[in-house]
Amino acid sequence: MLKNLKYAELLDHYSTMLTDRQREMLTYYYNEDLSLSEISELAGASRQGVMDLLRRAEAQLDLMESKLHLSVYARSLGDCAQRLHKICEQLPDNDLKNDLKAVINDLSKLPL
Repeated sequence: MLKNLKYAELLDHYSTMLTDRQREMLTYYYNEDLSLSEISELAGASRQGVMDLLRRAEAQLDLMESKLHLSVYARSLGDCAQRLHKICEQLPDNDLKNDLKAVINDLSKLPL
């Protein structure tokens, strides 16, 4: 099973909508980079059982992203913030530039 790191990103957005077991297994696999064998030992399940659970959880993440698009939205928001930052750097120092920097900072802190 080849790791697709898009699921690590999707896990960040949708982890609270998964079951505790799905979240735990995906976290082990993607965030802690454990092998299927290591996870099966920790979880007290077969390697095949872990693989099946991961596939179902990945399908659930794909379904949520296809309906909610949080990952796409977060990426777009980050891209816009970077573009605004580049534009801001070209402005002369004044109150407007400081206000724009504050807005960009606020955008960067959004929990997406």
